Amino acid sequence: MAQNPWFWSALAVRTSTDPLSMTKTVKAAIAKVNPDVPATGIRTMEEIESESIARPRFRARLVTAFAGISVLLAAVGIFGVLAFSVVQRRREFGIRMALGARTSDVFRLVLGSGLRITAMGMAIGIAASAALVRLLNSFLFGVKPFDTTTFLTGPILLGAIALVACVLPGIRAAHVDPASALRQE
Repeated sequence: MAQNPWFWSALAVRTSTDPLSMTKTVKAAIAKVNPDVPATGIRTMEEIESESIARPRFRARLVTAFAGISVLLAAVGIFGVLAFSVVQRRREFGIRMALGARTSDVFRLVLGSGLRITAMGMAIGIAASAALVRLLNSFLFGVKPFDTTTFLTGPILLGAIALVACVLPGIRAAHVDPASALRQE
């Protein structure tokens, strides 16, 4: 250090007591060896560890937030498509109900069409995920490339959200008044 004064060094101290309670003792020991060397940047290993994973933690939280927003957008999209479809098919539902279809039949028809679209999207997504998992393998930490929990949790969650998004348009379609639906052009 006498030859290269710009060189910085670190000192790690293991203690059985509170690490910060040893600050004065460590500073005194450093000053005893060389009083011109300042002892700064004193931190615990927990603080150093926390700082070292702060950026990856932030990125993970950011990706989680974007994933949550994308799931919300998917649910709103499914709801919007089905709600529009119900409005467009209002006359058809009125005719079905006038010819004897029960409200449960119309509800199942709307629910089935929404879930069919969702199932096709999930099948395409699972196939694409399985194809791209080898490419993304280097980004995965602590998760096997073909982790069944990961491959099942996403589609089950999206399926449940799609089911909830399909219910309201299904209820609207099931309660169409046949007389008013047939009167409209």
